[in-house]
Amino acid sequence: MPVLFFFLALVSAAALIVISFLELPLMVTVIVKSLSSILFITAAAASYLHNPSEKKLFRLIFCGMITSFFGDLFLALGKDASSPFFMAGFLSFTATVILYTAGFCIKTRLRPADFAIYAVLIIPTLALIFLLDFNFMNIQFMVVIYAVIISFMVAKSAGLLVYRRTNPFTSLLLICGAVFFFTSDYILVFLYFYPGMPSYLQPINWIFYYTGQALIAFSFSRGSLELEPER
Repeated sequence: MPVLFFFLALVSAAALIVISFLELPLMVTVIVKSLSSILFITAAAASYLHNPSEKKLFRLIFCGMITSFFGDLFLALGKDASSPFFMAGFLSFTATVILYTAGFCIKTRLRPADFAIYAVLIIPTLALIFLLDFNFMNIQFMVVIYAVIISFMVAKSAGLLVYRRTNPFTSLLLICGAVFFFTSDYILVFLYFYPGMPSYLQPINWIFYYTGQALIAFSFSRGSLELEPER
C-alpha cells in the first residue's frame, strides 16, 4: 500500500508538470497541487501504518507535511510575493522546515560534521541573497532566516548517515528528500524574487519538491533508525 501512494504522488506531480505547459485555469493547478500533497501525506500515513516505528520522528514529519500542504495551497493562490497568500505560504513552509529539523535533531546528536555541512550550504546561499539583484520587497530578513533554518535542516539530515549500515533505506530516503526540498526552495527564490526568470523553472521546482516529499513519506515504510550495538 505505501508503494501505491508513493507512485500515485509521483504520477500526480507529473500531471501537474504537464498542466503547467497547457495554460489551464489557476483552479486546475490548485486542485492538482492539493491532490499531489494529499497523496504524499497519505503515503506517509500508509508507510507508518505498515511499519509503525519511529513514532516521535513520524509525528514531527507528518505535522510538517500538513503545514506544507497549506503552504503549497497558499503559494498556488499567491502568484507573486506581494500577495497575502504568499506570506501565509511562506510562514507555513517555515513551520514545515522547523518541524523537519526537530525530527532530524531527535535522531542525531550535534557533531562537528554538521557545522561543516552547514557552512557549505549557508555561506553560498547568503552570498547569493546579498550579492545578486533580487527584489525581496522588504522581506529579505525573513528570507535570510528561512535560509538559515533550511540549511541547518539539510545539515542535520546528513547526520542520518550514521544509520546507513542498519537502515540505509530510511536514512538515504530522508536525506535525499531533504536535499530535494532544499533544491526546490532554491529555485523558488529565483522564481519569486529574481526578475526575468524563464517559466520552465516552475515545473523543475515542482519535480524537486514533490519528489522530495514523496521520498520522505516513503522512508517510513521499512525498518527503524537504530545504531549498531557497540562491540
